[in-house]
Amino acid sequence: MGKTYFLDLPTLLEYLRGQSCMLTTVVTISGKSGNGYVFLKDGMVIRCFIRMQDGVQLEGQLAYPYLETSTQWQVQLEPESPAPLQPSLSPESDMVTPPQPSQKPLVQKRMLDPSLLGHLDMRQRLVLRTVLTMVNGQRTARQIREQLNLPPNVVDEVLAYLHSIDVIE
Repeated sequence: MGKTYFLDLPTLLEYLRGQSCMLTTVVTISGKSGNGYVFLKDGMVIRCFIRMQDGVQLEGQLAYPYLETSTQWQVQLEPESPAPLQPSLSPESDMVTPPQPSQKPLVQKRMLDPSLLGHLDMRQRLVLRTVLTMVNGQRTARQIREQLNLPPNVVDEVLAYLHSIDVIE
């Protein structure tokens, strides 16, 4: 088992500079509980996500604002990889965990619940809504990436988030 630290995430990351480890915490979003994970490799955040008890998963920039305010962390040095580790977002980074490529058109399954956007800043909400407007049952993820004037990795992250909250398929 690891060690428990009572620090906010930015302070803990500074303390663990140069380490390779897994950080875990409990988060509450809109009254729902979940587990937060941050993976460090040589002191760099390579992946972060939150897995809610209802199965919803937030990754990268969508998860980071909730994680950075948590003040109780379990730290396990040099963990076994839970899955192939992929790059993820810290606030300063543009790297994301890409979704699995899909050749079939994306379809909006239901309306977007505005309460799921409360943790996003205005720019992030605008990007999310811009990507969602491109989902029309005819465009594939690749076509959406090509047609939007946004970095492809940002489009991928938004599509992964929309899929994780069951808005698109």
